[in-house]
Amino acid sequence: MFLQSTVPLNEVQLLTDRETGRLKDAVLVEMGTDEEETAAIEALDGAEWMGRVTSTKLGLAR
Repeated sequence: MFLQSTVPLNEVQLLTDRETGRLKDAVLVEMGTDEEETAAIEALDGAEWMGRVTSTKLGLAR
């Protein structure tokens, strides 16, 4: 798995294209605390996964 340690997740959303239904290159993840979010962002931003460099950011609710 992407994270080596177990991190409690409240919600995970795989984003899809409205027209094609295909998965986009983005995932929304909600974690339990701000500290868990910050730690995950720091650990994953710029990390390499499956030959690609990840971009991890804090998203704000619309």
